[in-house]
Amino acid sequence: MFHVKPDITVEKLLRFIRTQGMEVDEGQSRVFAAYHEMLLDWGRKINLYSKHDRERLIARHFLVSCYYAYYLRHYIPGANRILDLGSGAGFPGIIIAILLPKSRVVLLESSRKKSLFLRKAGQNLGLSVTVVNERAERMVLSGAERYSVVVARAVASLPRLIEYGKRLARPGGLLLAMKGSNYRQEMRTEDGRGNKLIVNEIDVSWVMFSEMMKNKVLLSVEL
Repeated sequence: MFHVKPDITVEKLLRFIRTQGMEVDEGQSRVFAAYHEMLLDWGRKINLYSKHDRERLIARHFLVSCYYAYYLRHYIPGANRILDLGSGAGFPGIIIAILLPKSRVVLLESSRKKSLFLRKAGQNLGLSVTVVNERAERMVLSGAERYSVVVARAVASLPRLIEYGKRLARPGGLLLAMKGSNYRQEMRTEDGRGNKLIVNEIDVSWVMFSEMMKNKVLLSVEL
């Protein structure tokens, strides 16, 4: 186990992602900071995230979410309809909406309270996001619209994510899921063979910026 450096701030993170080819103007910087403040405020009222994460929201959640936006911008520039599966407090969907404002982002969240927060965040921050308060299983069965990319964090095992992704992404669409070193164990039980899975190592500059990015990979699954 490693220790998270306590000096990662919104400003420091924004300076770093600009060095990675991400264009972030002053307006986006203000929205970024306002989102952080909303998380701290609402986190006192409802269970948005673990209490242990309160002092490391930037390192643990913002940074990882920024990597999704970075990957989308540089490697999947045509992705304009994005579904955040199990958005929780808005990671990575809200961050993607801030950094890639031309994308249409849908936030799928089963918790009513978290969905309320996401709607308030979208309104207060002026983001073009749609919040769907529903379980993934029900959305799959409803025959909802299909997306070019489905993104997910720690909401389910890889086999379950692939199954959801097949039903929610367009033919030829992608699932992006960041996993730790245990992804190999999940792959052993994966029954969706026939899906092209690419293991993308995290770019070294991001690992050097924060140890939080160590031992992680971003899995890309063609659906």
